[in-house]
Amino acid sequence: MPKTKKTQKPDTPPERRWSARSQGWLRERHRLRTALARQQCLAESCKHSAAVLNKKIDDKAIIQAREGPILQSGMANDLVDLQAVERQLKAHEAEIANLEAQLKKMEEASVSGQGERAKNQEALATLLRARLATDAQLAAAIDAVSALLHQRDQETRKMLECSKLLDLTLVQDGLDTMRFEALLHALPENLLLRSQAWVTWFLGERRETRPFLVSEETVTVPETLMCAGFYKRGECMELTTEEHARLFPPKATTSKAEAEAALLAPAPRGDDVDRYWAGEKL
Repeated sequence: MPKTKKTQKPDTPPERRWSARSQGWLRERHRLRTALARQQCLAESCKHSAAVLNKKIDDKAIIQAREGPILQSGMANDLVDLQAVERQLKAHEAEIANLEAQLKKMEEASVSGQGERAKNQEALATLLRARLATDAQLAAAIDAVSALLHQRDQETRKMLECSKLLDLTLVQDGLDTMRFEALLHALPENLLLRSQAWVTWFLGERRETRPFLVSEETVTVPETLMCAGFYKRGECMELTTEEHARLFPPKATTSKAEAEAALLAPAPRGDDVDRYWAGEKL
């Protein structure tokens, strides 16, 4: 009996994953984590100071027990300092608890809201694609208007030739051309191509990007559906070669080899990123 071949199921495309959290959420978490680390450092410093003061007080107590109350005033000052340090430690510990509670609340709210966020992201992506179809209609209408304006310009040129044959004295804009020339110059160029490029960027569908390592503490770029646009030191950000060249031009070098090495080993700077994106026109 001949064996039947098992039909393989076609590979299903991977599920699209939009950014799990917003840029504002990531920035706020970074702020809270930074504040938490600072409070923890201050609390450890207070603990160390308290340990030093306790050691001093114990040492003086031993000496006083052996030689008499000759260090009474010094011990009193140390006790006052110890009480102040303990108050500071309690304040830091209270702030640590507050910051940890805020972070926990943020994480819980983020996890519980993932489903709704994904639903809204899909809705926005659908609206983007629908608007792109409208942009295509606008581009076609602009092409039609442009063709009519060029046709009018040719007709105006023929009118001008006839006017010369009639020896007409024409005042400025005597053939009513300036309004339509201004309209022709105002029409946008490559409208649909630029809209398509913007949608591709916003949906994270660009294929020509490369990962670049972030060397600053944080780097912020415009947020998209695919990317929150907030990076920390050691993370990778996706840029095209052209974007990277504008963002991080290589420093003056003495040889072509050094210039190529600078391009292959970029060192992003946050201020340049912000300035670039502020003036970028997609």
